[in-house]
Amino acid sequence: MKQIYHSNATTNIRLCSEINKSNLPNNILAEKYEVSKDTICKWENRENFKDKNSKPFIPKTNGIVEKANDESSLKSKYLPICSFRTGFIDL
Repeated sequence: MKQIYHSNATTNIRLCSEINKSNLPNNILAEKYEVSKDTICKWENRENFKDKNSKPFIPKTNGIVEKANDESSLKSKYLPICSFRTGFIDL
């Protein structure tokens, strides 16, 4: 499967693997690959070279508050539209 890079990407899986296996000091690796020392440190000890997902975690559970909102919205569907009393029994 081909890896897709964003426009600001400076490292790829091959470079990260080389950085990880290299015994050179961080400053020399940074100059060699034209990246920062922080980037070298990031890839130096990583076991997996795939990019980490930066998307925020959003739980997909339907909690107590959501259930209460669902129940109240169901009840409001059966309320009369007009504000005056029509003589009908409210359910």
